[in-house]
Amino acid sequence: MMTPHEVGRGCGFDPDFGDQKGTFTVWGKGRDQIDGYGNAVTPPVPLWIGTRLREVLHPTSG
Repeated sequence: MMTPHEVGRGCGFDPDFGDQKGTFTVWGKGRDQIDGYGNAVTPPVPLWIGTRLREVLHPTSG
């Protein structure tokens, strides 16, 4: 069984975000935390979408 922290790392959540180096805080009991990760959009997804949208909306000339 994976811990909630391991599930969060596997989903792409960065423990070194902002000024909270080495950890991230997720509220609730372990099961609730894991359910929350399952309902979340992992950080790489909006980055990927935003990068492609930028390319379409603001194309570079060349």
